[in-house]
Amino acid sequence: MPLRFILSLLLLVASPALAADCTVYLTFDDGPLNGTSNILDVLQAEQVPATLFMVGMHAEANATNRALLQRAKSMPLVTIGNHSYSHAYNHYRHFYGDTEGVVADMLRANAVLGLKPAVHARLPGRDVFRLPNYSKDDNSLGLAEAGREDPDYKFVAASGFWLYGWDTNGYMRTAASRCRASTT
Repeated sequence: MPLRFILSLLLLVASPALAADCTVYLTFDDGPLNGTSNILDVLQAEQVPATLFMVGMHAEANATNRALLQRAKSMPLVTIGNHSYSHAYNHYRHFYGDTEGVVADMLRANAVLGLKPAVHARLPGRDVFRLPNYSKDDNSLGLAEAGREDPDYKFVAASGFWLYGWDTNGYMRTAASRCRASTT
């Protein structure tokens, strides 16, 4: 299914929500990647605001990705957010076991992405740092971590990041929504 069709469908579904005085947050994670150009094309053509949470390692991988980052940053309705430098190298339990390492990784991404505090950020993977008002149910955690509430997100937030949760149920750290947030 073409990306343009999917985004158009999302916009159509969001229209009644806006009419009902609700807010829908359109976000994209893990870029810049091959599909980022298509996303930017649709956002620009439709004049739709969105936040792209980008990975520093992806941004510096090649000239095309660097150009995509610059294009996104030049678009007035697009907000660039930090999604880490390494995306935890997809080893989340190890990554979240070292809070200072998480912050160092996020700060490295800030440098690559050209972001200055306060930075919109979404931590990679289904993070073990639990945000307020979120369920402790997380299927990616092992038995030892199940049900554990880890307050380390406070340290990350105090380091200059406005954290947005992964598994939102209508709440975000910096903006409450009366409608379910839309995350792609």
